[in-house]
Amino acid sequence: MLKGIRWRIGSGEKIRVFADPWLPRPNSFKIFSRLVASIPLVNGFLLVPGIWNNTTTKINLLQIDDDLIRSIPLSLVEREDDLIWRYDPSGAYTVRSGYKVLLNDRINSSVCKLSL
Repeated sequence: MLKGIRWRIGSGEKIRVFADPWLPRPNSFKIFSRLVASIPLVNGFLLVPGIWNNTTTKINLLQIDDDLIRSIPLSLVEREDDLIWRYDPSGAYTVRSGYKVLLNDRINSSVCKLSL
């Protein structure tokens, strides 16, 4: 079930740039770039809360990550970072959505075994 959890950016103070799933990238939600060891947390890419520092992202990241990060809308109201469930539009985990993911994974696993 952990594969469905990712961070929604608020202040960026809790989200580790390389270790945590936070990008809107299906499957991994993680950054591809490995260029910025000096920026450990996502808030290092914010100019002020609610505004990306486009210069910092452009200089320190691969273009594919820079483009994706700058496409993430940020709240203009200061808020904390939240864990959200990617399989529900509201971001909230429900037993129903968790069950659907588990069932879908089992069906895909069975189909893969049959095709081998």
